[in-house]
Amino acid sequence: MSLATRTRQAAVLVGGKGTRLGALTRATPKPLMEIRPGVVFLDILLQELIRQGFDDIILLAGYLGEQLCARYAQKFSDQAQIRVVIEDQPLGTAGAVRNAASLLGEHFLLLNGDTFFSFNYRALERQLTHSSDADIAMALCHVDDCRRYGSVMLDGETVLGFREKADVGTSDTVTDGWINAGAYFCSRRVLDMVAEGENVSLETALMPALVAKRRVLATGGHGYFIDIGLPETLERCQREYDAIVRRPALFLDRDGTINIDKGYTHRAEDFVTIPGAMALIRYFCDAGWHVFIVTNQAGIAKGHYQLTDMENFHEHLKDYSVSNAGAFIQDVRHCPYHADAVVPELKVADHPDRKPNPGMIESLIADWPVDLARSLLIGDMPSDIAAGEAAGVRSLMFEGEDLWVFAKEAGVVTGERPDVSD
Repeated sequence: MSLATRTRQAAVLVGGKGTRLGALTRATPKPLMEIRPGVVFLDILLQELIRQGFDDIILLAGYLGEQLCARYAQKFSDQAQIRVVIEDQPLGTAGAVRNAASLLGEHFLLLNGDTFFSFNYRALERQLTHSSDADIAMALCHVDDCRRYGSVMLDGETVLGFREKADVGTSDTVTDGWINAGAYFCSRRVLDMVAEGENVSLETALMPALVAKRRVLATGGHGYFIDIGLPETLERCQREYDAIVRRPALFLDRDGTINIDKGYTHRAEDFVTIPGAMALIRYFCDAGWHVFIVTNQAGIAKGHYQLTDMENFHEHLKDYSVSNAGAFIQDVRHCPYHADAVVPELKVADHPDRKPNPGMIESLIADWPVDLARSLLIGDMPSDIAAGEAAGVRSLMFEGEDLWVFAKEAGVVTGERPDVSD
């Protein structure tokens, strides 16, 4: 099965002066506002990009850009490549993207560097790459009061236009609706609309031009949203830091839970999903959860296949999740050790990572900010359940033929089944 490779590139607009923050940004770029000791706002955005599988990140800088270079020269280097492009003169948001054209691929995610939205960016990727008529898919956030932001007008998933702040309502009128959340999945074609060195705004020039041609799509979400453009919202971000970064996790067994177990399954051509598995993964990605795989891989120890075969299989699974479901597998833990191994270094009678032991789950909890009390494990074997319970995670044994139906009957998902290709 041949699949398009998921996009791994993201660009972040970090060049603004942040004048509404007053003295706070006189000597510090707005994205480098401290949220916790040692943690700045941009760190949170970059960790979210890395969490969703974007590991080629370009920071589009201007004002005090040398500070961004200094901070990110090595930071996160074990998780992503981070490059900084500093404009020589103010180019506007679209001009800043055009300025980095030599580094950008066929598709890329673009984020505002002063806004955080708990959102599944991969849903935008699937939306855009499954359309032949669009150049941008943008994220929308539903808010109870649009007055500060303006709102977005839609025809289905197509953006029809933007209502500016002054048109949304008076100071005494509260209007709910969809707002631009500052996240866009873009085709490289948009760069052709901006001349090199031209000062162009993405929001007021480029986007309206594309909207007029019905070439902008949108996906809405109800996740946590904040921009730090005002002193009071910056303070709120500082207060709510833990709620922003700590989230529940879905731990999934692999063979027999995500894909049909054909016995030591390790080749991409043998990958066949369990019905409902992609719908379930998409549901939890949209809900803002971590999504992890924990899988025993005794076939490596027994010489049936190599570590690289398993890694290639998991890359295929990740590509499939994005392309077919607009979802992502955040991280994978595997245990290649077994008491009956023919590979000497993998011969271990009871390795702490091998389920029913909880080592793989505990490793993920150590590496990611997990809200354990709200987390969930689903597997199809008693050893899966034992491992989950030993780690303190609510655990369900999958029984049946459709994982979404099973989860719905178990009461762990609600609403309509996501529209995905299993």
